[in-house]
Amino acid sequence: MKNYTVKDATESSRQGSKIFSYIEKMRAPVVAAINGWALGGGLELALACDIRICSENAQFGQPEVKIGILPGYGATIRLPRIIGISRAKEMMYFGKIITAREAENSGLVTLVTSCVDLMDKAMELARQLAQGPACLSLIKQSINSAFDFDLNAAFELSSTLYGDAYKTNDAKEGILAYLEKRRPIFKGN
Repeated sequence: MKNYTVKDATESSRQGSKIFSYIEKMRAPVVAAINGWALGGGLELALACDIRICSENAQFGQPEVKIGILPGYGATIRLPRIIGISRAKEMMYFGKIITAREAENSGLVTLVTSCVDLMDKAMELARQLAQGPACLSLIKQSINSAFDFDLNAAFELSSTLYGDAYKTNDAKEGILAYLEKRRPIFKGN
């Protein structure tokens, strides 16, 4: 970074944003397990994931302001959407670092666990998602579209995706299981 030109910095930001957007737009939900420091690009990577859990010793921040730059891989867009504009501005304007509990209270992470249990919990969530119905990717696409489109277009896409869910065998199984008062057996198709 020391020798970056304006062009180098811009290209680095574009490339990092492209990589993290790829993660964000993956069809399957992505779980982040955070242990220790998630600062700068590390937090930006976590922000691109759908679900974030952390150990009790995790800390989060976008301290770039302290070296005279701003987050370059999408935090200025993703962080306000996740924790709200005021909290995101406070974190980025002051380079504030928050604890795991503060991250949980702000909605940045959904679960704080012990260091020992972190990976087991993350894998448990990932397994639950992997065994879920095919509509998970449609839910993810609909939620993400709310930020990508104007409100009317987002509602229209949401309705279309709702209809698409009825094309899946999992929807047929889920509805039948509901009517038969039993647990559905989803196969991801």
